[in-house]
Amino acid sequence: MYGYLVSTYESASLRRFRNGRVDNIRSAHDAARTWASAMRTAESSPLNEVSNDSQKKVSFNLYGEQRKLELFDEAARKQTTIMEANILGRGIDNHLLGLREAARETLGELPPMFTDDTYKKMIEFKLSTSQVATTTEGTFMGYGAVVHDGYGCSYNPKKESIIFCISSFTSSSVTNTEAFRQSLEEALDSMKLMFQNRKTEG
Repeated sequence: MYGYLVSTYESASLRRFRNGRVDNIRSAHDAARTWASAMRTAESSPLNEVSNDSQKKVSFNLYGEQRKLELFDEAARKQTTIMEANILGRGIDNHLLGLREAARETLGELPPMFTDDTYKKMIEFKLSTSQVATTTEGTFMGYGAVVHDGYGCSYNPKKESIIFCISSFTSSSVTNTEAFRQSLEEALDSMKLMFQNRKTEG
């Protein structure tokens, strides 16, 4: 929708630990960016043409269907690795939060690392997302965006569908919940075609 990745919060359960709550799966990584760029390039390629005979869009682009699938698999593997590290207590966010608050208590001020613009950008979660499963038919759960110019996007996978609950602040001139919904729908449609291609070829 915006053409770039942002710091993203995706909760990872730490329930295996006593008093464990959640850490953050940082899903905005290079493999995800590479795959998303390939999908976006395929959709907006200037080499897309319309055949006069069938009136169907014929796509000629730098990323073939097989390559998009390979990039997706790479992104999924990276995501799984990050998720597994997090649920095993090897994430970075809780550890950094602990160090920051310990420094605040013992030093009375924050070390430069925690006042640096890079750190501030790292914890400015413009996209907050998590699975929020409900089994009661006709219901859904969600939460708000965590920054003024961000989005909240919970998801609830069902057998034949996925329920999304998208939120953003109406006071923000940057965000647009309806545009986000449309972008998400278009992305899911593109992914469906990608997976159908794997099924056909495989």
